[in-house]
Amino acid sequence: MFGREPENLLDSLAYAVYESCTNCRRCTLFCPLSIDISAVNNAGRSELVRLGKAPPMLLDLADMQIDRRLHPEDYLEGFKQQIVSLEASTRKELADPGFRIPLEEMGKKVLYVPLSGIHTILPAAKIFHAANESWSMSIFDANNYGYLVGDMERGQAIAKAVVEEAKAVGAEKIVITECGHAYRVFKHLAEPWFGKLPFEVESMAVTMAGYIRDGRIQLDRTKNPERFTYHDPCQLARNGGVFEEPRYVLKNAVADFIEMTPNREKNWCCGGGGGIVAVPEFDSTRRKAGGMKAKQIADTGAKVVSTMCDNCKIQISDLNQVANLGVRVEGVMEPVTRALVR
Repeated sequence: MFGREPENLLDSLAYAVYESCTNCRRCTLFCPLSIDISAVNNAGRSELVRLGKAPPMLLDLADMQIDRRLHPEDYLEGFKQQIVSLEASTRKELADPGFRIPLEEMGKKVLYVPLSGIHTILPAAKIFHAANESWSMSIFDANNYGYLVGDMERGQAIAKAVVEEAKAVGAEKIVITECGHAYRVFKHLAEPWFGKLPFEVESMAVTMAGYIRDGRIQLDRTKNPERFTYHDPCQLARNGGVFEEPRYVLKNAVADFIEMTPNREKNWCCGGGGGIVAVPEFDSTRRKAGGMKAKQIADTGAKVVSTMCDNCKIQISDLNQVANLGVRVEGVMEPVTRALVR
């Protein structure tokens, strides 16, 4: 095992289930007895939450999300002002006065759930606008630190706000941004938690692939001439079943695409999942764990690493610096927005 030696039994458990395991489930894929280590891991995390031994950073982030959902009025006005400003600057950039970023509008087909930050809001808005989609954006973020820390009560409280919002606005579908664990929560855990949902759950990768396939957006691959490779986020791919759509999108958006080896369900975890990338005390461990991913990237000769998960982007960006890989790290939406034919 990587990292520091534990001092007692609870420290040993905390090290095992938080610092040394990302819940990527690659071990389960190869286990001859099909033991799901992530189920054991999550049980350990839940017990450590109960005993007050969970990482304080993850608990604090979860509680901040819950507070934001209980008191949206405390930040909503400032958020709306940011969106208005972003709309105005993007209208000038696109020379398109019709560009909008609608918030919580009734009767729209799609409710898009972003992360905190322009990097997940603006590219998606440009793509929805180009596809002439009937859409609106959630006022909440897709992240779920309750799920990551292993506290399913907190996890449900965080997810419920989006579920209730989607019901309230009458959305037919919620589209989850580039976030692996958020997709898994809404796609595979929301119905066991809340019962049958009156809307579909879709990854933005699937949404973009559909737009391309149906001719709703046109792309110019020459706008992305560098060699691209794709990292499969564990929660979206191996644990979520989304493998081909991001590749289909990239192959239509970039001029030169190369696979990592191995890939898809056998792909190596980047080392930053399971909340690890958010805890500074785990930095040394996650960087050592990311060594295999750094080698994978280097072996491709790619200049751009694209992925559908924000935690993966943060981790791979850090590995890029530590291992001097000389790559650019971005999502799948960015090359699509550059390649859009308007």
